[in-house]
Amino acid sequence: MLLQAPASDPGRASTTASAAIARCRAVLRQYPLQLRLEPAARPRYFEMDVGFFAPVPVSLAWEAMTDYNAMASYMPGMERSEVLATDGDSLQVLQAGRGGIMPFRVTLHSTLEITLHGHVATWFTTHGNLDSQGRAEVQAQTGGSAVHYAAQLHPRIWLPPLLGPWFMRKQLQQQMTALRAHMCALLGAADAGKAGVSATTTPMRPTPAQAPAG
Repeated sequence: MLLQAPASDPGRASTTASAAIARCRAVLRQYPLQLRLEPAARPRYFEMDVGFFAPVPVSLAWEAMTDYNAMASYMPGMERSEVLATDGDSLQVLQAGRGGIMPFRVTLHSTLEITLHGHVATWFTTHGNLDSQGRAEVQAQTGGSAVHYAAQLHPRIWLPPLLGPWFMRKQLQQQMTALRAHMCALLGAADAGKAGVSATTTPMRPTPAQAPAG
């Protein structure tokens, strides 16, 4: 005869999640973020290239990269990120935020048309004061996922000639670092979920009944 274990074990799930997140973050420290932001040939345009490794499955990396409704909850400087409309594999996304330091603190906002195909996202700006067009993709790699972003950026507001690009680079670095950390958080949640399922299906053998005395 088999008995079911208790339906849930919050302590075990929490421990499992914390351990998975700690392991993930330890690996991230071994693979630094690679980020390049340089002036393009056209005045006031910039070329952005970002690459990094994350020790998570492609499915979790892709979930983090494309859950636009969640991004404002963890990305520094992003105050709003919302999917306005969907049409098959196409999304219309509004993103807005603030960056820089006083007195050079600016508000940036864009409405993006994003197309998802496989594990590739392409986008361009339809409205806003930060034009961008680019491509993001994730591929399986031994032990995790390789993520790559490439884009051309064109701020339609005045930025300090020297400090402006530095602000943009710093904010991009902070946001991509937060994205990697969010991937680790999703991995922890997934591992905790598996631990919870395991706890509810672990067979337990009852103690054999004692034979009557005499």
